[in-house]
Amino acid sequence: MIVKAEGLTLRYDNVRVFSNISFTVRGGEALILTGRNGSGKTSLLKIISGIIPWIKQGKVTGEIRIDGLNPLENPDPLAYKVRMLPPDPQQFLLAPTPYDDIGFSLSILGMSSVKERIGDIASRLAFTDILFSPVLELSSGQQQKTAIASTIAPGVKCLLLDEPISHLDWIEKDNLLKLIREFKNNGFCFIIATHYPEYFYNISDAILTLGEHSSEYCDNKDYKVKTENDQRVVLKAADISYVYPNGNTVLRKINLSLLKGEILVVYGRNGSGKSTLLYTLAGVLKPSTGCISFESKPAILPPDPVKVFTMPTLRKELSSYNPDPSFIRAFDVDGLMNRPLNYLSTGELKKSALTVLFATGSRILLMDEPEAGLDPISRCRLAKLITRLSSLGASVIVATHDKDFGHMIATRELVLEEGELRSVA
Repeated sequence: MIVKAEGLTLRYDNVRVFSNISFTVRGGEALILTGRNGSGKTSLLKIISGIIPWIKQGKVTGEIRIDGLNPLENPDPLAYKVRMLPPDPQQFLLAPTPYDDIGFSLSILGMSSVKERIGDIASRLAFTDILFSPVLELSSGQQQKTAIASTIAPGVKCLLLDEPISHLDWIEKDNLLKLIREFKNNGFCFIIATHYPEYFYNISDAILTLGEHSSEYCDNKDYKVKTENDQRVVLKAADISYVYPNGNTVLRKINLSLLKGEILVVYGRNGSGKSTLLYTLAGVLKPSTGCISFESKPAILPPDPVKVFTMPTLRKELSSYNPDPSFIRAFDVDGLMNRPLNYLSTGELKKSALTVLFATGSRILLMDEPEAGLDPISRCRLAKLITRLSSLGASVIVATHDKDFGHMIATRELVLEEGELRSVA
């Protein structure tokens, strides 16, 4: 299964919804669509499914192919390959019970042995216990699972989900992610429209952000592969504690080793001491007890990246280090070199600041909430940059309360609670 779009543009009457959208999704992959209300996420799903322009009017230009078939020319053959689920699963459910609804969907697709297929699907999705329950008495998560089950038929290999978690509680959200991951492993492709892209990072392969008449695409395959390291310890903290002047102990006899090439993510709630830990490891704060040793002096990226700079542009900041041109290309900052810092976006500032820190020669980088304030595309790019830093020989510690971001990049994860570092279950 391959869904490929090139230069897609949609207009309703004289209003342009989006333009020049291109992407490729293969079997076993998930593309996340995000953007503001009205940016065209649902409309894009409807183009892929053939609803636009055949059921709902809209002028579509560009190309889209699904296993070589063009839904803009004839959507009928794709009914057996692509199914779309609306935000409210009740809109999709037509029968009184899950058993009846799945059976109805299979029968209108001309499937034989319907009863056996229903049992197989129910077992596969683990909801045999609700097969004969009234649909209106099911939870939103159970209705969602029933709607997905109703799409499962031989030949269906691509599911389009429109805001699938908007009605789910946190347990049902986790169950949906597990279900999507299982389906991906079986070769299904997913295109998911959502206002909460961060929730899908761990099962996504690319993000497409729709903006006002434009789009931005970022694949995240580079950081899905966990970084290997050579087991050499480059930083070691032994029994370090830190007590604030008011007597509050925030770090309690912490022992920590950081390996070469490792990306260690430390989670913790606000006020748990994550920033204090980083600044203590960097030598900015002196530990109340214990000692710290390292191969090279750690460099720290603060939440405000402007604090890294002493000069008005990146080029002037780097001039004292005289970096090789290949270094600039590796960080993809060539277009930012001469721009004043106050003209850079938050994401561009953080990328520029990391370039400066790496140029100093430090190969131990400590980052304090680096993803804060970034949009989904910028988070994606930052995650890829952090992984690239690791591949260039840097060892990284990231302090964050955002587990979705941490899971994207971590080779190891710890949580700071009550002043102590603990393993993440």
